[in-house]
Amino acid sequence: MKRDLQLIQSTEQASSDKEKFERIKLQRRSMMVSEECRVYTKLDARWVKDSTKKHVRRNLETEIGESLQFVHDAKGKVLVYPDNLSRDELVKQNVFLMDTVQDLESKGDIEGLLKKSGHLLHNSIKKHSVSISWPPLASELSNSSAFIPGNLKGFLQHLIAEPQDEASLSPRIQRLIESVGQDIVYGVTGGQLKPPKHLMLPYVIKTLTGSVELIRMINRLGHGVSYTEVEELETAICIQKLESHTDESVPMPEQIQPLIPTTLARDNIDRLEETLSGGVYGPHPPRKALNKPVVKKRTLDADPIILPPYNAGERVGPPSRLHIALDNRKVVEQAQKKNLIWILASLNAASSQENPVAGWTGFNITTRDNEDVSQNTVAYLPTINAPATEMSTIHEVLIHSQKIMNTLELKSIVVVCDQAIHAKAVEILWKHKDKFSHIVPRLGAFHTIRTLMVIIGKRV
Repeated sequence: MKRDLQLIQSTEQASSDKEKFERIKLQRRSMMVSEECRVYTKLDARWVKDSTKKHVRRNLETEIGESLQFVHDAKGKVLVYPDNLSRDELVKQNVFLMDTVQDLESKGDIEGLLKKSGHLLHNSIKKHSVSISWPPLASELSNSSAFIPGNLKGFLQHLIAEPQDEASLSPRIQRLIESVGQDIVYGVTGGQLKPPKHLMLPYVIKTLTGSVELIRMINRLGHGVSYTEVEELETAICIQKLESHTDESVPMPEQIQPLIPTTLARDNIDRLEETLSGGVYGPHPPRKALNKPVVKKRTLDADPIILPPYNAGERVGPPSRLHIALDNRKVVEQAQKKNLIWILASLNAASSQENPVAGWTGFNITTRDNEDVSQNTVAYLPTINAPATEMSTIHEVLIHSQKIMNTLELKSIVVVCDQAIHAKAVEILWKHKDKFSHIVPRLGAFHTIRTLMVIIGKRV
């Protein structure tokens, strides 16, 4: 009775699940047996005989007929698939499985491939050498690509930008490749090869912030040299600059070119840093140096400057002012015409409410757009370690200014000072007219306006 009940239930379930079996693409017979047992369990059959499991194929063939096909694989296992499975779909599934197997096989050796690639790049970086002078020249630091081996650059190009031609890379991608490549070179060589990034970045940070801790953080992350090496670089540049001039000249920055009108600005400078204590900028003081032989100098042992005393003697007043007749009638007339044109254009635009005219400043800029404007070059000169209030210091400033004028091959030079230095400088110039005849003193813009305001306040 139980067997008949099981067969009836199996027949009913087989007919109801016919569509489900037709949707099966390809299954093994063992999976079909498990499915059949699950069906019996769902119908509250408490047990299933082994003979029923063995006769699953016969039952399916009896109930479903030719809707299912049975084949044997290479190991003799029975495979079941519906007759509506097309050959094209089988080919697609076969190709997909073959590609999946190939990917899995290739990924199995990916660790070995990575090790070989890393070993190859490591040896290439170790063998790569770039000759650089000390202190490095600007031309040597301008070509950062020379510090990156070709295979490393190609690897980073495929890693960051995917396979692309080098000519089609954007400037941002090129900067990333050069930046990461220099970090790798600096890290692999242990800092023995110093790319331009690792020399210039800490140098710029020290110039802008003066923070020792920030430079140390960058050095620990492998993005720049240490603070000690930055000081060694500055000292080497200073020594090189001092050795390049004679007693009759003044060390000049490289960007200052001769035969170009130059203005010198002289002012007193506070050598202490802008901190509450006047010490090193940062939360912690600099660490003590280790006891090891010094190869490169961190500080400059400059000889103390002893200025010759200046004997002011009897004061000499200013020379008589020569009257210079300036005919500025044409300039005034041209300016009045421009103002009249601007006023008429503004009134016309206000009445018609169309095509508004720019303001007075914008109008004059528009009418002078053809004027050539050249950018000024600003550079710093070596300091004079002496009090700015002494006459001997001011006298030395004028002597330096005259040497700079001769170095730049100029006929005259303008020296701008604040009111305190200017008052002492003109006394020396008035007394030594022949010696400093080519120096033109000028009061700074702030003190000029201040003096003008004082005069207006007294005369009004």
